[in-house]
Amino acid sequence: LIQFPAGHNNSTYTLPESVTTIGNDAFRECTGLSGSLTIPAGVTSIGYYAFQNCSDLREVCWLGAPPTTYDTTPFSGTSATHYLPSAYLAQYQALAGLSGAQIKPGTHTTLLTISPDGSQLIVTYLAHSGYSHQPEVSTDIESWSHYGTAVSGNDATNHFTINPADADWRYFRVQSTPQQ
Repeated sequence: LIQFPAGHNNSTYTLPESVTTIGNDAFRECTGLSGSLTIPAGVTSIGYYAFQNCSDLREVCWLGAPPTTYDTTPFSGTSATHYLPSAYLAQYQALAGLSGAQIKPGTHTTLLTISPDGSQLIVTYLAHSGYSHQPEVSTDIESWSHYGTAVSGNDATNHFTINPADADWRYFRVQSTPQQ
């Protein structure tokens, strides 16, 4: 059984990592579930009407692969926007009620990989349509500066390779902003 913290309302909530199953009617017509809900990667089963009529729920962020057991009506009557890891976009969009699921710009879409010899950092991110992406680096996580050229979203996979010896930085990010 999942219970919200006392006084929970109009905010974000992340289900505990230990949750693997969201049962039938678990959050049905739950008025305390509002704002944003994050579903951990370990969730493998979601039952029928689990989130039915959660009218204040605005955003659902999935952190892992789609559940292997998924009823056809868990989000009936709920108009939340669903965001998910880019690697599973097609699988999520095939689930009932999630045909509009999309990639959320930011941490869900950026993958950092160190080359086998440790000499390069390879940055891969999805350039989602309607967004502009600007790679940035920082030495202190407060003073960010542009690194490379901004790319407009085109639904293609983009890569940046950084040679740590050539750049004075400790942190890297890709800023994704809606295009005007």
